[in-house]
Amino acid sequence: MPRNFVIPINHSDASKWAIEWASKNVIRQDDHVTLVHVLEGNYASIRKPINSEHDGVKEASVFVSSLTQLLHDCHVEVIYLEGERQIELLQYISDTKPDLVIIGSRSLRGVKKFVLKSTSHYLADHSPVPVMILHSNDQ
Repeated sequence: MPRNFVIPINHSDASKWAIEWASKNVIRQDDHVTLVHVLEGNYASIRKPINSEHDGVKEASVFVSSLTQLLHDCHVEVIYLEGERQIELLQYISDTKPDLVIIGSRSLRGVKKFVLKSTSHYLADHSPVPVMILHSNDQ
């Protein structure tokens, strides 16, 4: 039976690492993977998907395209949302209830973790489904 995964992405190496690791170790043929990219900025657009004509989507499309190529033999969907990253991701996860959320971490520590708002730890604390946080070996 196919499983459903959500992988939040941004332009970081941590996102690429999460997809690479998941494709080798977790994701199987016929699984469904949703890559969710939140463009921060216009908080008035909370919980509204963004169409492909949005400037942020155009800028992200090359990066996202390279990430989707890392996922073999599974169904991949890309969702773009706009708003505050943590809030939008949590709402999307709560609405769709995937089997697992897989997220890369920049391995923030101390004050940086507090100031930069670790999305991975926020999701681990608030998500209604399990969250797997992946730390790159070289971080």
